[in-house]
Amino acid sequence: MPTKYQIVAHTIQEQITAGFYQPKDKLPNQKQLAALFSVNRLTVKKALDSLEAKGLIYKQSGLGTFVAPQPCFRQALDIPLETAFDSQVQPEILKINVGLPDLKIGKILQLGRFEPVFTLYILLKDQTHCFLQKTFLPVKLVPKLAEAKLTLGLKNYLLEQCGFKFGGSFNRIHATYADSLDVKYLNLPPKSPVLELNHLTWLSNGQMLAYTVRHDSSQANYTVSCSHQ
Repeated sequence: MPTKYQIVAHTIQEQITAGFYQPKDKLPNQKQLAALFSVNRLTVKKALDSLEAKGLIYKQSGLGTFVAPQPCFRQALDIPLETAFDSQVQPEILKINVGLPDLKIGKILQLGRFEPVFTLYILLKDQTHCFLQKTFLPVKLVPKLAEAKLTLGLKNYLLEQCGFKFGGSFNRIHATYADSLDVKYLNLPPKSPVLELNHLTWLSNGQMLAYTVRHDSSQANYTVSCSHQ
């Protein structure tokens, strides 16, 4: 039998899913929600904390609680945030480009047509795995990224040097084909199957921060199938 806080959380989640609350809408405050559900404020707080942990809402100190943006990965498999900003794997920054995003990247990061993005090409290695990662970040959020030292990794730079607070993330895993970069850096045969992780991260204020596309060279660990486009 669900507890009171689970019932409150489930009801609010259903309202968000149904569109009763839209992205960036402000939710009623804890006192109002407590009266609405006939529960105490501690129950409401626990319910809101669980929704925040799922990335459905975010809190802004002194302003209230808001509905988080609804990423295009809404039906996708969710994976811990550290997957795309792995601090245990030594990163090698291959190059950093800056330019206008294509329509797909602009839509995912909720950017205007003429808002530029950084594209980081990163090689990540440990004893058993090798990953090739492309990460797109809005220039307006990290204007000094091209000059930054990323020896401790992108996650450290975003959290420690930029002072960002991650709000949530969504991920999608699917099979695709190796491209020219995979052939060059991961030593994969052309057009061979490869596991791809798409990872979207946003800040605690709901602002989209980064979109990552990561390819995994460890084909031996997975059975994947690809359909021809």
